[in-house]
Amino acid sequence: MTHTVPTPPSQATLDAVPASLAVLDQHGLIVEVNRAWRQFGETNGLRLPDHGVGTNYMHLCLASEAPDAQEAARGIGQVLCGKSESHLQVYRCQAPDEERWFQLRATRIPSSGHVVVAHEDVTDRKLIEQALRQQVEFVRGLVASSPDCIQVLDLDGTLLWMNEGGQRLMEIETFEAVRGQPWWTLWPRELHPDLTRALEAAREGKPGRFQGYSPTAKGTLKFWDVVVTPISGVEGQPPYLLATSRDLTALRKAEEDALHRAEETARILNSIQEGFFALDSKWRFSYLNARAEALLQRSASELLGRGIWEAFPQALHGTFSQQYQAVVREQRSVCFQEYYAPLNMWFEVNVYPHGEGLAVYFQNITARKAEEQAHQDRNAILEMTVQDKALPEILDHIAQMVERQFPGHTCTIMVEQGGRLNLVAAPGLPPAFRAVLSGIEIREGAGICGTAVARKEMVVAEDLLTEPAAARYLRQLPPHELRACVSLPILDGDEAPLGALALYATTPGPFSAQTLKTLNKARHLSAVAIERHRLTERLVHQAHHDGLTGLANRRLFEKTLRGALRASEQSGLPVSLLFIDLDEFKNVNDSLGHHVGDTVLGLLAERLRQCMRPQDTLARISGDEFTVVMPGAGEGEARAAAQRLLEALALPLALPGRELYLSASVGISVTPQGGSDAETMQKSADFAMYEAKQRKTGLSVFHPGLAEQASRRFELGRYLRRAIELRELEVHYQPVVQLEDQRVIGAEALLRWRHPQLGLVSPAEFIPIAEETGLIVPIGQWVLYEACRQGVMWARQGQPPLRLAVNVSALQFERPDFVDMVAACLRETGFPAQYLELELTERVVMHHAEGAAQRMQQLRDLGVSIAVDDFGTGYSSLSYLSRLPLNVLKIDRSFVSRLQAPSSSSPVVRAIITLARSLGLETVAEGVETPEELQLLRQMGGHLAQGYLFARPLQATDPFWQERAVSAPPEASGRRPAKAAPSSGPARPDRTLRAASDRGP
Repeated sequence: MTHTVPTPPSQATLDAVPASLAVLDQHGLIVEVNRAWRQFGETNGLRLPDHGVGTNYMHLCLASEAPDAQEAARGIGQVLCGKSESHLQVYRCQAPDEERWFQLRATRIPSSGHVVVAHEDVTDRKLIEQALRQQVEFVRGLVASSPDCIQVLDLDGTLLWMNEGGQRLMEIETFEAVRGQPWWTLWPRELHPDLTRALEAAREGKPGRFQGYSPTAKGTLKFWDVVVTPISGVEGQPPYLLATSRDLTALRKAEEDALHRAEETARILNSIQEGFFALDSKWRFSYLNARAEALLQRSASELLGRGIWEAFPQALHGTFSQQYQAVVREQRSVCFQEYYAPLNMWFEVNVYPHGEGLAVYFQNITARKAEEQAHQDRNAILEMTVQDKALPEILDHIAQMVERQFPGHTCTIMVEQGGRLNLVAAPGLPPAFRAVLSGIEIREGAGICGTAVARKEMVVAEDLLTEPAAARYLRQLPPHELRACVSLPILDGDEAPLGALALYATTPGPFSAQTLKTLNKARHLSAVAIERHRLTERLVHQAHHDGLTGLANRRLFEKTLRGALRASEQSGLPVSLLFIDLDEFKNVNDSLGHHVGDTVLGLLAERLRQCMRPQDTLARISGDEFTVVMPGAGEGEARAAAQRLLEALALPLALPGRELYLSASVGISVTPQGGSDAETMQKSADFAMYEAKQRKTGLSVFHPGLAEQASRRFELGRYLRRAIELRELEVHYQPVVQLEDQRVIGAEALLRWRHPQLGLVSPAEFIPIAEETGLIVPIGQWVLYEACRQGVMWARQGQPPLRLAVNVSALQFERPDFVDMVAACLRETGFPAQYLELELTERVVMHHAEGAAQRMQQLRDLGVSIAVDDFGTGYSSLSYLSRLPLNVLKIDRSFVSRLQAPSSSSPVVRAIITLARSLGLETVAEGVETPEELQLLRQMGGHLAQGYLFARPLQATDPFWQERAVSAPPEASGRRPAKAAPSSGPARPDRTLRAASDRGP
């Protein structure tokens, strides 16, 4: 059998192949190459002899260290040795200009045993594959990272694929658990109709969509937005469906929350009392609440979408437009108030910028503005009231305020005067009405106002033509339009009538509650004004008049006096001034009480008033002091007037259960001698009054000598302050004798003052000064110590015991430490208490008798005797007198000096002696000067006496005290033990002043 040697393909065949080809023999030698091979070598700089023919291809591959060359050598070797029919390899080749990809394919030629090695440039295909791979990776990453659940369905709705993100969203553990299931099994039954429609739309090549809640595999309820779209096939028919489900649970909740908030906001905006509307950037209404519709008097359907300036053109030029545009321009909120005439309303507007529009809140403040105006009016009226403007002016302002608040109405205000209502303010009332509406009686049926005040309640007449109470007045009025009236009584805090406020309407009918409320405020304002006016009148009167007597007070007196003196300078006529001081009036208050004293002052003031001329001014300037200014009166007229006053005052005053006798002292000052100014005139009258009081003359007219006497009193007061220190004071002693045998059993210590320049100053002159200045307290203490020391000295000289009486002033007795001071004096001097007698005036004893009794008992407990001095001149109460711890009653010398029979004093003295005997007390008659007086006293049963008949007050060194031969023990001295005073509780000490002095010259 003949074998043919296989031959490689022809050159022409090889050149026709576009790929680079090399034919290898069984040893790997290159036996043929084609044109493409040669061109590739030339292009890529491969310089092989004869383009590599005759070169062992295997050696070329093995000579390279590149992994691709080594792999090629192995693969081609497998083909050459018959172990593999072919070898395919893709490798990268770095060309001079760029990187290229080639595919090496080694194929055995069965017929020849040769191997064809083809190098095909697959760079473009490789790039396409890389791009496709990148797109696949991109899609895979996009699907993997998608927040949505992406599912692939077949046309029947079977689930074929699901992305991992979708598995997480639907909380599926593994896709295999749901693969191949019908898709609708993943959704609740209520969504199946929507799901079916979406699938049908996708099968028809259109997207289908539905939304709804569906639970996950684990039961979590989620809200899904599902879109089903077809996946296009080759022939245009969709072989598959793509279902994309997006989890909108959070968004849905946010939408529901937003919707809820929007609904809640709408409810809130519709429930607020303010109107609210929103405007967009084109100034169009985008929202109005119900209140805004009511305030603007337009419906939302009428305004929504409509421009505000079109709907309300009057607001375009003015505050509304300016403020709104400022908010938009400056993006800041504003608040303003403005009146809108078409609606006849005041608005308070708050505007806020939001987005590209405005939010506007507004409210009707017409009532508030009216109240503000009324408040301003009320403040102005109150200020007028405080400034004491004229009452008609104030009431007229009130009426105008009411008429401003109620246009078309008429307000009137009447004031009560003398039981009638007089019209004071009626700014809108026709003049013809004023006379008819003045002087209205306050009684039922006397018009609307008269009836309201009589009832003390509001009266409303809805139609004056049918109101009986108004009929009488309507007949008197000219034709008018007043048809309805409401009247409110103006009352003070005690419901006493002050006036009436009325409002008239031109149409019949009732008055609103707001109207009545406003009128009530005006009524209160009127009451304040009227009460203030009357209070001012009362205060002016009170400021110039005495509250007790109704007479002019000091302020009005001084004003009147200055006016009279000015008039006197112009006319040349004199002016007289009378100072009237009631004598010992304090005794009335102290013994009878201040309420009786006030009654007495009122009665005396009336008596004094009746003695005055019409042009005279009678004034009370202090407790018991009165003055009279007599313009045009000289000294003669002044004296006559003073005498009339004294005579009127001398008449007995009838009081419940008693009669009271009083006297007074009158000082008269007449221009020009008494002075030309008010202060000097008062001083002059005061000097004259003091003179009259001291001399007991009733009245005295000022003369220059009185000023000198006043100066002397001042000097005496100054000297008296150092009299004790300079040892100028002396104590004289006037003997006290028994009437039975005229034996000296005691003495009264009497104070004397011997001044080195002035000589012996009379007690009647300096004792009142000591009382006025309070010096009587240290002086009285000095007298007590001095008398006790003298008593001890006499005892040491061997004289019989002597009872010493020391006068105690009211100022001393009322001091809290008086009893302690007496005890200290007795202790320090060693004078026996049983020989000390303290004399108190009747006024001191009876002033707060219970307190005085307590203090006297404390003195009695010391062993001291108590005597009542000047008994019979005061206001002793027998009921108290019997309860006081007294020892002695001293009969005042004014009774003793008038004992000559027949005399009115005899019964008085006899009664005192009898009274003392019944009470177990001794009596001492003061000022005994004649044997007749002594004899009468003996006949009446008197015990003791003192006076000039026996001896004048003597110095302690006088021989009289050395020569007296009376020596009797206390039991023989005529002293009788006083009865014990009844127990009494503590009482307030009396503060009445009283000085110690003798009554002799």
